[in-house]
This record gives sequence, structure tokens and C-alpha cells, in this order.
Amino acid sequence: MIGEFGAVPLVGRREVLAGIQASILGPGGGALVVAEPGTGKSAVARAAVAALGDRVHPMSIYAGPELAGVPFGALAPQLGPMTAAESGSVLAAMRSLLARMRSAGTDGKPVLMIIDDVQELDEGSAVLVAQLVSSGAAKLLALGTVRPPVSQELLSLAADRLLTRHDLGPLTQAETGQLCREVLGGQVLDSSSASLQAAAGGIPGFILALLAQARRSGTLVERNGVWMLTGEPGPPDARVIDLVKARLGNRSAAAREALETIALAEPLSLQVLLRSAAGAHLDDLAADGAITVDPDRLVRIAHPLHAEVIRKLVPANRNRRLRQQVLAAMDSGPDAYWSLLRSVDWSLDCGLQVPDGQLLRAARLANDAGDSALALKAATAVASVRLQPAAHVQAGRAYAAEGDYRKAAASGDEALDEAHDLVTAAGAALLGARAWASGTAPARLEDVAGRWAQAVERITAADSGCERLAEWSRTGIRLLRLGARVAAGDYSGTEAELGEIIDQPEDFAETALMARVLTGEVLIATGRAEAGILLTAQALAMLRLDGARLQPFRDIAVSTHVLGLIRLGSPDRIPEVLAEFPESAHPGRDRPGGAAGLAAAVAAMDGVAPDSGLALFKPAVEALEISDSQQLLPVALAAGAYLAALAGDEAAAGGYLARISVLGTWARPQLQLLGDGYAAAAGFLQGGGEDLLDALRNAADEASRRGWISDEIELRTALLQVGDLGVLDQLAKATENAEGPLAAALNSMARAVMVADVESLEALADHAHGPAVLAIALAALRRAETVAGPASADTVLARKVLPALEKFGFRQQADHRPAADGTPGAGKPAAVKLTGRERAIAELVAQGLKNAQIAGELCLSVRTVEGHIYRTFAKLGISRREELTVDLLAAE
Repeated sequence: MIGEFGAVPLVGRREVLAGIQASILGPGGGALVVAEPGTGKSAVARAAVAALGDRVHPMSIYAGPELAGVPFGALAPQLGPMTAAESGSVLAAMRSLLARMRSAGTDGKPVLMIIDDVQELDEGSAVLVAQLVSSGAAKLLALGTVRPPVSQELLSLAADRLLTRHDLGPLTQAETGQLCREVLGGQVLDSSSASLQAAAGGIPGFILALLAQARRSGTLVERNGVWMLTGEPGPPDARVIDLVKARLGNRSAAAREALETIALAEPLSLQVLLRSAAGAHLDDLAADGAITVDPDRLVRIAHPLHAEVIRKLVPANRNRRLRQQVLAAMDSGPDAYWSLLRSVDWSLDCGLQVPDGQLLRAARLANDAGDSALALKAATAVASVRLQPAAHVQAGRAYAAEGDYRKAAASGDEALDEAHDLVTAAGAALLGARAWASGTAPARLEDVAGRWAQAVERITAADSGCERLAEWSRTGIRLLRLGARVAAGDYSGTEAELGEIIDQPEDFAETALMARVLTGEVLIATGRAEAGILLTAQALAMLRLDGARLQPFRDIAVSTHVLGLIRLGSPDRIPEVLAEFPESAHPGRDRPGGAAGLAAAVAAMDGVAPDSGLALFKPAVEALEISDSQQLLPVALAAGAYLAALAGDEAAAGGYLARISVLGTWARPQLQLLGDGYAAAAGFLQGGGEDLLDALRNAADEASRRGWISDEIELRTALLQVGDLGVLDQLAKATENAEGPLAAALNSMARAVMVADVESLEALADHAHGPAVLAIALAALRRAETVAGPASADTVLARKVLPALEKFGFRQQADHRPAADGTPGAGKPAAVKLTGRERAIAELVAQGLKNAQIAGELCLSVRTVEGHIYRTFAKLGISRREELTVDLLAAE
């Protein structure tokens, strides 16, 4: 592993390392480090010895299984010549070893014995080492495993506190992320490092092995400076298998077979295991941490990677025999879901006939448990024509869980067209509701609603005894049609109709929840975020009470609530929501990207400058390339381009804009409009022409015309930030009645800048969002001359307000980012770096040339020169040509 990645840094062991050094340099005898293979014992020892430097004389001793039966075999290289009579004498060996130590340590510095695999020491060597430590003749750094255990002589030293004992545990998720960044030399998606941490159980050796394996298989890729997993790393390779063998070795054949049984059948009922041959070994395996038993008394291998390797190593004949033993231990006619799932799974593997009713039930239970592969296997095996529609529903659920919404929708359509009962029809329509959350075009939602309505009428005509369920179905159809209107941005009348559904008795949780989510979306979009998140918070409360039933609506409820928090100006509340409702409802099935990843990035960007925000935003954008169930990638690319342009990162902005151009149109018009606006703003900041500024203005006007107040505020804020002071009055009007502290701060800023009310701007600095909106004002004032021209009223206003803003401390957007130690507050302006073109133009400005002269000199358009000049001004924290001097450029 080290050879593949170079020198691997030590991560997450700082306290252990400090404790080892203190034990060796202090009055004690040294340290004992105990951990499983792959946990990093050797790396800790290397780091400790390097840190100790010349304060000790290191003496490395290798103890291996091949020397365990040889008296003093591990110590032999350190011993002098001994007679045959002395070869088994501890005393003679001690005299010889002491003589060697005295010759090495004549300067009074202690000799440090470093023994790896200390559990393999023969008995005589263990006694000798213990005596040397007890007498103070040497210090010890011993590295051992839990199984087989370290010798009792050395454990007694730790018990008597002559040695300090350090048990290395797995890395945390944060430490795993740090290790991945150090090894790969760049940013790593949090979701990717979390997947590696879960698969490897936090064991550093496993993490490194999986990283190497994923790189070789092509599933670990770098995109735009961000490393991410695009799929499973692949089957375990030889390195991973060897590490797992080392961790699971030294067990009896019967104990190993018990592990194989559990790995093949997990999760497996504890009662079933106790009735099988594996039952006799469960206590020992649990005590060793090799297996876990959850509150439902289901048994699993402790680490997923261990289970995968064990399954790979089981020979076919033994595999079949162990499965038969488990099936024999199960009750006949199994009722518990784990028994049914195992029975159906193995029967299908063996080509055995399984009743269609059992297949359908297994598919439903597997979907509920998050096992979409088994659900799909069972659902597609159903042969009964009568049960086919319900099987299509379960297959659609499995496809949706894997992010394949096209196949999910096709399965739902088949089920709706063939359904014989209202429950199946409703389940099929719920697949359409999932498409709702995936950014599906409004016309598609209308189509699903129409199919559902036809199915309800067909079924109720044949069976009039299901009127209550028919009533609920008709309410669901009405909701789906309202959802289509909301998705199209048509909010006229929808709020009132949704209110009627909310006021109905909550007999059916699905319609009650979605009515709240949809109404919340309408309120948030129309500038009433405070009222909107009250309703989405109610939806989240319903998820807490009945999460399994409402799981299909989980993502749309969470993402709508998070959007409300962003529009409200409360991104600091997002991490708590995402922690409670992670992106995947089922552990181990997390996929990177989606609204959750984007929301986490927005929350982390709160209050930081554009360049720092861009670094946080990039990973979320790249993750959407892998998983984008809500079709957010186009607007994220546009927002990324805009953010990069604000930060002066021309390459990133241009790259994002180029990627947008190949994506085509999007499903939701609100996202299309917002993305078009951000892309226009980015293009203008990149030196584009007046047509791009007009495109941004038109997008803001369209949002206003359609009543999309929140989008209008964002687009008019972007207009202001690129230097169009003419938008101030429209921004003030748009934010006048909008809810939330951010809208209030923008309103105060816009009105104060319009009338050059410097005192109000200064007072705004104490507002929660004051620094952020003042940074926007600062950027707008600096760019105003470029947009409006030197003789315009906007430029006159900018020249009047800008010096006052700078006078009381808002010289740079970077002034508001956290200091280097992480504490909030003002910091020094960040170091800037001009591009080659920016420097060339800046030098000509410093020489006194006008824009037209510079354009002729460099064969550029005047607009391109102007664009480079205002970006240079923003980077250097200046606002006038007179401030751009040769001395300033020399200091840059």
C-alpha cells in the first residue's frame, strides 16, 4: 500500500503518539500498543521512533510465527555467542543482551526495544523482555494483537503500570476523510469517504487497500479536482483478502465455519443460529467483536468487508452444505421476514420453484429492508398474471431505490394499466410521486394522475365495496395534479386547494404529508419562507412518527424544508436536518450527491468569501454527476460558474459554463430560469457583452411576472452583485414583503445604497446578515462604473458611497471570513494572484493607458479589457484606476 500511494501519513493517532512518547521518556518502562491487523500499529511505532529522535537508542526485534517455537528465536540477532548449555537459560540470554545494550547505550540514553507482533514471542523471550523492563535496563515499545493475545508477562507489566497500554480503535468518519485527502492529494467527497469508512470499518489498512482497489477498477475518479467513488470498488483483491485473513485467523475450524454460516445468511436470527452448529461459538465470536447482534436479535458479521471476503472464500460444496443447515434450522413455513428472504433468495439461486405469493411478499419485505437487489430478483420471478401488477410495483420500488427513475416509471405505468385493486394502483401511483421528487416534467405527473384516475374508475366499477380507499385515491389524484401545477410554477389557486386537503382529517398520512410539502413549496417560492417551513416542519414530524410508510416522500419533504431554510437565510440549521434525515433511509445504500450534498455545501458556505465558498461548492457539483435524482446539476453548474466568476477563477467558471451548454433544457421552469440567470451573470463577469446583462435582467423580470418572488430576489441580487445599481429599487420592492432575516437585510441595504445613507449601512453591519449583504453592496459599487460608464448616475452614487463603506472596514469580502484559527471575526485580506492577462492589462492601466488604447495594444475588445480591469480591482481591493499603481503590482 505504501508503495502505491507513497509515504502514508499518520492520521487520527495524535493522542496515542503523545502518550507513547511520554511513557518512554518518563519514569515508566514504555508502552504496549494492542490492535487488530491493519489498524496502524507499525505506522504509530514509526512515528513514535521518529519523534523520539536521538533521545533513545532503538533496537528493532522481529517476532514472527516461524520463530515462536524457537527459544529466544526473536532475540537471536541481538545475542552474542552462547554455549549449548546456555542456549535455554534466561539468565545467560539476559547477560548477553545486557552486554549488547551497554555497548549501544554508552551515552546514558535508554535503549528502546521495538517489538512488532509481540504476541508471537516465545515464552523465554517474553520473560526476558519483561525482566529487562522491570529492572529498568531497557524501555519497550511492544506492538501486539487482540487475538492471539499478548503474553501474560507483558500484560502484567501493563496491569502494574510499568507499561502504558494503548488500544487502537478504528478511524472516525472525519479521520477517514482526512486520510483519503492526504493519500489522494486533493478534495474527496464526504459521501465517498463515508462509504469507505463503512466498508472498511474505519481500519486504515483496509481503507488504503480499498482506495487502491477502487483506483485500479476505475470506480475512484478525479473530476475537477475532486475525488469520488462512482460505484463499488469491485470484488476484494489479494491485499484485502490477506488483511481479512490476518484479522480472522487463529480460530478453530468450527469457529471459522460459524463465521462462514453467518456471512452467507446475514442478517440471521439468533434463534436460528442457536439451533445450528454455529450456535456453540456465538459467545466467543461476539466477545472478539467478529459479529454483532442488533436489538432485533439479528446476527451479522461486524465488518461488511469481512463478510464479503468470507463469502468469497467459501468453497461451493461447503456453501451449499451450510445453506442447507441454516434452512433446516428455520421453522417450516417461515413467518419472520429474515427467514423468508433467505429461503427465497437461496431457492432462486438454486433454481427451485417458489410460490408466487412468497415471491411477492419477499420482494415487498426486501424493499422495506433496503435490499433492492433481492427485491428485484423476487419481483421479476413472479409468474402469476393476477399478481403481475403488484410485482411491477415492487420492481419499480427497487429501481427507484437504485436511482433508475426511468425504469421505475415504466414499472409503475404497467402496474397502473393492469391493476386489479386500489392498493396496487396506489402503489403504482406512488412511483409517479417519486418521479415528482426527481424533477420530472409536469406533463409526466399529469399523465400519471390520469392513469391513476382511469384505474380507480375501472376497479370501483367492478367492486363498489372499497369506497373509503377510493376516496383516498381520488384525493391522491387531486394532489398529483396540483403537484404538476406547482412543478410548472403555476401557483395560482393551488394554495387554496392544498389548504382544503390539509384541513381534511388525517386518516391517510401520505396525502396529509404531501399537501403540507406542496403548500410549503408554494409559500417558499412566493417569498413566504417562514410560513413555508412551518408546514414542511410538520411534514418532517410526520416522517419521524411513520418513516417506513412515508419513505417514498422523504427526500422531497427534506429537500423542500432545506430550500426554505436557505431562502429564509438560516443555512446554519441545515446540518441538523441532514443529520436526522440522511440521504439514504437504509444504511449502506448511500449514494453521493443530490439535494442533500448541495444543501450541506450551501450551509458550509454561509459567511465565507466567494473563493472559499467555491472550494466548498465544487465537491457538491461534481457529486451531482453521479447522482442527481432531482435534476439539480444544470442550476448547480450555473451557480458554480457564477461563484467562480465572483472569485476570479476564470478556468472554473469557463469549465462550468461549457458543461451547461451540453445539458439541454431542464424539467422545472423555475430551475431553468434561475440557471439561465446565473449563467448569464457568470458570462458577463467573464467579460461577456451587454446581451448577457440583458438576459439576466429578463430572467429577473420573468420571475417577477410569474410571482416567483424568491427566484426574483436571487436574480436581482445577482444583477446588483455584477454592478447594475439600477436594480436597487426593484430589489427593495421584491424584498419588501418577503419573509426572513436575509430578505430584511437585503431590503435595508438596497434602500440605504439608493439614497447614499451611509449611517444605515454602518448600522447594518450589526445585523445577522449584515456582513454578507454589505459584501454584495461593496462588489456592486466597485463594478458600477464598468456597467454604467464613468459619467452615469450609478457611477456617481458608487463614488459617493464606496469610500464611506471602505472607511468603516468593509474593504474586502475576505474581511468577513473566519480567521485562520477558525474563530469568526475580521481577518487580513487574503493573498491574491492575478492571471497573466490581468497582470498585463493592469500594468498598462498603471502606465496611464485608457481602455481603448489597451484593447488596441493587446488585440482585445474594449468590453474584454473592462472585464479584466474590474476583476483585478476586486482582487486587489481597490475601486479606482488611480489606486492601481506600479508599486501595488510589485507587492502583489
